[in-house]
Amino acid sequence: IVPPIFLVMSGPIMLCLSAIILSGICLYFDIIPSSVPVIDRLSNRLNVSRLLAILGRDVRRGEGITTTLDRLGRFYPHRYFARKVARVANLVCGGMVWIDALSKERLLATSEATALRSAEKAGNLDWALTAISDSIRRKVVQRMHRMLGLLGPLSIVVLASIVGLF
Repeated sequence: IVPPIFLVMSGPIMLCLSAIILSGICLYFDIIPSSVPVIDRLSNRLNVSRLLAILGRDVRRGEGITTTLDRLGRFYPHRYFARKVARVANLVCGGMVWIDALSKERLLATSEATALRSAEKAGNLDWALTAISDSIRRKVVQRMHRMLGLLGPLSIVVLASIVGLF
């Protein structure tokens, strides 16, 4: 016979763990709608990866970075990230170098900004943007795998401790 307190305690715990796992999967496959404000902030690095991939594609096509940033600032599906990109576009239109503007809005790490400056001087900016985008995406996926790998055993330990109490 299962004590009723176990049923009361295990429900919310399993619900929270399931919600965390489900939100991670939804973030990875980009299923979550852009109108969820808190979740939108959690996917920032994935959005940066997409931004750099789009910039790389547009540079390869010969389009201007300022034009791309302005377009993404107006039409990017995640509102929170679109506002950041719009601020970057405004800084670039105001005369700031686009790499510095991305760094100022904390969309690029210092090492990424340095690599992009070097690539821009060397003339292979499209390749560097794509490579950094892929690197960011790989790091996000690795971080998500580690998080999900910890949540499984953690949920078992939590449930075992609840069972052990009764």
